[in-house]
Amino acid sequence: MQLRPNDNALACGTGLAEPRPINDQGIAEISAAGTHTWVRGRLLWLNNTAIGGNKFNFSGQSNHVAFKGAMLTKCRMEIQGSNNSVDIGKGTRLRQASIFIKGKDNRLIIHEDCVITAKIELIGDNCLLEIGQGTNIRSTFLATFENDSRIVIGKGCLFSEGIDIRTGDSHSIFDSEGARVNHAKPIIIGDHVWLGRNVTVLKGVQIGEGSIVGTCALVTKNLGSKVLAVGAPAKVVRENIGWSGRLVNHSDDLKVLS
Repeated sequence: MQLRPNDNALACGTGLAEPRPINDQGIAEISAAGTHTWVRGRLLWLNNTAIGGNKFNFSGQSNHVAFKGAMLTKCRMEIQGSNNSVDIGKGTRLRQASIFIKGKDNRLIIHEDCVITAKIELIGDNCLLEIGQGTNIRSTFLATFENDSRIVIGKGCLFSEGIDIRTGDSHSIFDSEGARVNHAKPIIIGDHVWLGRNVTVLKGVQIGEGSIVGTCALVTKNLGSKVLAVGAPAKVVRENIGWSGRLVNHSDDLKVLS
């Protein structure tokens, strides 16, 4: 783990209450439940900093990383630049995730109770990548390219494998007069959106809450709420749909959609 050079900070605490001394000998009084909580917190801290196989490499100044109460396993995080921040919420689990940030004033926010296996890149200045509470992301590439880019993903989303979401093209395209024509654009994905395997979401797209995008779809334009879209380019084939992250019996159908 490398933190250099000046005032970079890695806050990997437990996010859990510690036993409090109650007398001048420093003897603490905690219940059995409190002891369990404290031990669990210490195990989280040990996993994230020593035995979890994580690698951290910071260069620059005033970079801040906080993952109190989260669990990271076999993750790699590299930050180059200044005043960048990573905040990972309590109960979130990152496994074999790769995070690369280059520039200044960039923010990565992953809220509570998420499960993430992804490659994440923020390249530029003042970029934002935010993932809502309870979202599950598997083997996905998420990237904000260029200054002021942003990707915002809502709560309770489900992303399958091989998904590609990026705000820019990584390379420049010019018209006949030499003016660039492929500037970055934000991507907004609403709450409770399900993206199937190998979906690609292009820059400038918004996907409404509760929608499903089918396997291998290419999303080039905005999709509304509670729609099913498939194909390349993706087209809406059904409206007013709902979905659940668990398999249900026919008798439970109306309960799921209500």
